[in-house]
Amino acid sequence: MKKAFALTALSAALIASPVLAADPVAAPASVAPAAKKPAAKPPSDMFEALSALGKELKIVVGSGKGNPIPLLDKLAAHQYSDATREKITKVFGATEPLNIKRGPADNGMLSYAISAPAFSYTDTNAAKFDWAELKLDILLDKAGRNMTTQGSWPSFSISDKDLTMTVSDMAYDSKQRRNERDTWIGKANASIAKITFATPQAGAGAVLDGLSLTSSAVQRGAAVDIVGEIKVKALTAGGEQFDDLRFAMRMTNIDVRLFEKVSESMADAERSGMPAKQRLAVVTQQFKLLGKSAALRGSAIEIDDFSLGYHGNRAVIKGKISLAPGTDADFASIDKVGKKLKLRLEVSVPVALVTDMAKLVMAKQAAAKKETMSEDAIAQAAQSVADVVVGKLLNGGMAKLDNGVLLSTIEFKGGKLTFNGKEVALPKTPKAPAKPVGEDQPADDGEE
Repeated sequence: MKKAFALTALSAALIASPVLAADPVAAPASVAPAAKKPAAKPPSDMFEALSALGKELKIVVGSGKGNPIPLLDKLAAHQYSDATREKITKVFGATEPLNIKRGPADNGMLSYAISAPAFSYTDTNAAKFDWAELKLDILLDKAGRNMTTQGSWPSFSISDKDLTMTVSDMAYDSKQRRNERDTWIGKANASIAKITFATPQAGAGAVLDGLSLTSSAVQRGAAVDIVGEIKVKALTAGGEQFDDLRFAMRMTNIDVRLFEKVSESMADAERSGMPAKQRLAVVTQQFKLLGKSAALRGSAIEIDDFSLGYHGNRAVIKGKISLAPGTDADFASIDKVGKKLKLRLEVSVPVALVTDMAKLVMAKQAAAKKETMSEDAIAQAAQSVADVVVGKLLNGGMAKLDNGVLLSTIEFKGGKLTFNGKEVALPKTPKAPAKPVGEDQPADDGEE
């Protein structure tokens, strides 16, 4: 069992290794300190103002479905309530935090210019905000069926005594069409040149360079395919650089109307204030509906590329997740839905990358313990660790070696898990605890 999950853990750890580089040594969990009551968070006038603003605009927009032109006109003409205006004025003074203006455009089109002016502010909790002017231009035909957008935000930063986050050169563009089913079909792109996390502690920050996101919705008859990709050119953390991080996936043959209905039902449950147990029941029921629909339609999540590079080597995961068709009884509970789950992952990890990551971990652990180790000593220790890990995976049949690369096909089907065709025992589901005395049976008062 341990060998079976080793490769999965290894590949996931390699792809999540920026976190490892930033904080490789965790405190032992065997002896937990006594829980302390969390200190009350200091008030934030900025948070209060933006929350109130957002809630009011959400009410104006509603579900956001239908022709966007009346919705944008309502937003442009909206007057905030006295309570919200008071919170906004406390932070922004006479400055309007959000401006929406409608205007004409060429060829009978309509345009909307949305902007947030440049602003600097020190909050009541000592957090500092600073941003340049945000601009978003929207172009629509008069029927509200075709829309293009283009936006930019040169900079945004927020800081307190522990952390400063700075975001630079943000851009957004999209071109979409609203179809007869009121679903937006098209493509959107967003990019950020750099995100910097700085802390007073030397070497504890991180930098993301060249972040880009793309998404598209493609109509397939009555269904829709949703395609998305996230890329990071470079991530620097803990003194190490990870290159070309990618996550590309597709959700195929999706019933968008059901997806939106389920999302709205879960949001309503969250807003209702009902007890957590009831909210969980609502969420569970909605997931059952989604699962049943996905199985009947043959919907799937396809992972085209989940990978990263380090020192010239790449760890890659590709795969597909779907649900086998079944009867209503097969979707009566989450456990039964799990048995209909079909998963296939193809994992490839260069042995050189395993060795490099072992070196990284050994060096970080030595530094955390304030031990002095030469580069040769670290390399030898890391090689030993890598040899043990690789040996166990190969000898256990959980992976095979091809030209210096560990390969494994992980499958879950019919409730069974296999690595390269070798079945692996799954942990047994724990039995439900016995009900407390008094729920279904009379209490024993001790008398005979």
